[in-house]
Amino acid sequence: GRLAEVDAKGPHGADITSRGRWLHASCGGSGDALDVLVRHALGRPAEAGNADDWKRIHTGAVAAGLCQSEQLGAGQPAPVRARPVVVPRTTKAPVYPPPEEVLDLWSRCVPVTAHPAAMRQLMGRHFRPNAIVDMDLARALPPDHMPSWAAGWHRHPLVVPFYDCEGRLASLHARRLTGGNPRFKAMSPEGFNIAGLVLADDLGRNTLRGGRWLDVHHLRRVGLVVLEGATDLLSQATSYSDADEDAPGHLAIVAGSWTDALAARIPKGVTVTLATHTDDAGRRYAQAVGESLSQCGLVVRVPPDLVSP
Repeated sequence: GRLAEVDAKGPHGADITSRGRWLHASCGGSGDALDVLVRHALGRPAEAGNADDWKRIHTGAVAAGLCQSEQLGAGQPAPVRARPVVVPRTTKAPVYPPPEEVLDLWSRCVPVTAHPAAMRQLMGRHFRPNAIVDMDLARALPPDHMPSWAAGWHRHPLVVPFYDCEGRLASLHARRLTGGNPRFKAMSPEGFNIAGLVLADDLGRNTLRGGRWLDVHHLRRVGLVVLEGATDLLSQATSYSDADEDAPGHLAIVAGSWTDALAARIPKGVTVTLATHTDDAGRRYAQAVGESLSQCGLVVRVPPDLVSP
């Protein structure tokens, strides 16, 4: 008899054998997946079909997206080739450390001026520790316990905060400025992501927060600078005096951190200057960030040494 309904395992009411074939007790029908398709297309078993029937089956299968279209030989069954399954690319949301653990660790970190190892490293690079404390750009490791995702940070005395696209504290990284293997100068939270997070000074963070936190007219006057890495932020953001009303805001990126969501938080009419490193990686960052900002209608200023040759 004609089969009325089919699901992924075969006709409704049919038993599936150990070899993957189906057997329908009520009508006596049996077969494989192709027999199900034939019965639906023709209303009769496959052995009763002819070349025209096979073409009808193949046409129906192509229309349903079950196989690929191709020329059929006269009198030959249509080769039913599975159409490659197109899996849509999905972007997984980045995973950050638990917020309560981030806030707890940041609150227990001490001022860099109270940590001898942090002070030695900052002074060795001619940074301004007092300005770093005043602007809260970095702190030093606490003396007590660390969360599991920061268990290996004990040789990296500086801790820098990363903010999400709404200016909220979302993650922390540890940093060493001098000594040791330069390949391991930074430590990120083990098992967590960095995408969508940036370092920032007060004006940069308020830019991301928006609303009552941001004086848009002031930001449009002084502009925003996008830097690369924690050391550039510690150096550049503290290079202005406290009384300088023309100091720009600063954001700093690391590999893989910039996203379009960050660009979308910057108000229209703000000039953004790119100040990443002048090596190949820095130029790639500058190009990617510049394109993202331009798509948001922002004015982007790119220094000549960041333009790819």
